[in-house]
Amino acid sequence: MNSSNLNTDSNLPPRYDMINPTVPTLENQPFPSNHIYGQQAIPMQGVPTQPISVLHNVFIITNPAINIKDYMGWSIFNLLFGVIFFGLVGVLLSNKVRDRKRNGDIDGARNLSKWTAIWNTFSTLAGIGATIGIIIYVIDYNKTH
Repeated sequence: MNSSNLNTDSNLPPRYDMINPTVPTLENQPFPSNHIYGQQAIPMQGVPTQPISVLHNVFIITNPAINIKDYMGWSIFNLLFGVIFFGLVGVLLSNKVRDRKRNGDIDGARNLSKWTAIWNTFSTLAGIGATIGIIIYVIDYNKTH
C-alpha cells in the first residue's frame, strides 16, 4: 500500500445525504491550528474580557451537639465494674442521648445528658457501696465461722 492510495475517495466513509442543511456542521471548516486547547484562552462573544472580582463568603457552622457528652464510657464502666442493673440503665440513657444528638434535638440531648451524668454518679456510688458492703460481709463472715 503506498501513500497515494490513502488519500483517495475510496477510503472515505459513504456520505450521508440526509443531513439537514440548516444545521451547521464542522464539515469543510479549517482546524484552528494556532490554538492549543486547554492552554490558551479562546475569546468568546458577549463575555467580558476584564477580570471580575468575586467576594467569597465563608460560613463556619458549628454543631452545638458536638459539645454534649453522652457518658457512654462511664456507663460501660458502671456496667462492667458496678451494679449491673444500674450500669445497663446508664448505657440505655447514653444511647438515648446519642439518638437525640443525631436527630438534632439539642435541648433534649442536653437535658438527658445531665440526667445520664446524675445516674452514672449514683451508679458509681452504688457500685462503691456494694463493693464495700461485700468486703465487710466477707470479713465479718470469716470472723464468725
